[in-house]
Amino acid sequence: MQINNVNSNQNFGMAMIIRKDAQKLLAQKIKSNADIQLLDSLVETQKKNPFEIDIREELGKLYGYIADTTKGVTDYQVEVLHQGFFEKHFKSPLAFIERCCKVADKKNEKTYAPNMNSKLKDIFEKTKVAQ
Repeated sequence: MQINNVNSNQNFGMAMIIRKDAQKLLAQKIKSNADIQLLDSLVETQKKNPFEIDIREELGKLYGYIADTTKGVTDYQVEVLHQGFFEKHFKSPLAFIERCCKVADKKNEKTYAPNMNSKLKDIFEKTKVAQ
């Protein structure tokens, strides 16, 4: 009996996806341990965010596709960010990824926690909410 392994989505449930083409570009540009730790911390902090960041490389530029992945949300819009000239040539690609994370965080705050006290928000994140 032969079992065909269909390409599964290994990134299910993660708030940040870095595609293979973007991984190659990042591997060429990121060299220091501080940058590696920064990327790791950005990925870790985005795990709680319901807005998914999909990082891709297209024509030598990084693009970030930000979309809401909350169950039951059917009318969400995808926001597309791209690496600007200054970010591409004079900054680390992590500056672009940080910008994507900030946009996703602002969307989360605006959509799911407007004007909520940060301590109260932390308490709510620890509890499971039935919908």
